[in-house]
Amino acid sequence: MPSFVTLDQAKGWLKLEGTTHEDESIQTCLDTAHALCLNYVRQRINGNDDAWQDTVDAWTEETAPAPVKKAIEIMTLNLWRFRGDDVERPKFQYGYLPMEVTWLLYRLKDPAFA
Repeated sequence: MPSFVTLDQAKGWLKLEGTTHEDESIQTCLDTAHALCLNYVRQRINGNDDAWQDTVDAWTEETAPAPVKKAIEIMTLNLWRFRGDDVERPKFQYGYLPMEVTWLLYRLKDPAFA
C-alpha cells in the first residue's frame, strides 16, 4: 500500500526534526493513521461498492485527494499525542475517528455529495 504522507512530512507536522529514537514509533502511528483513514473512506454510505474501493486502492501519493492527506496527518498527530500515557486524554467515541478527521473524509464516503 502506498503511503500518501512520508515520515519526514509527519515529523514536520509533529514539529520533530532530524532522525530521532522515536522514528519507528512515529512510523507506526503514520501507518496506522493511513490504514484508518483509507478504511473509513472505502466504506460507502449506501452499501458496498467494489468500484469505489478499487478507486481508493489505486490512489498514489500524487493522486490522493488533499483532504485524505490532511486527515492522515491529523490522525497521526492524534495517535502520537495520545499514546495512552497521558492523563488528560480527550474523550473519543469508541469506533469513530476524531471529528477533525471525519470532517475531512466524510464527503469522500459518498462521492455523489462531493
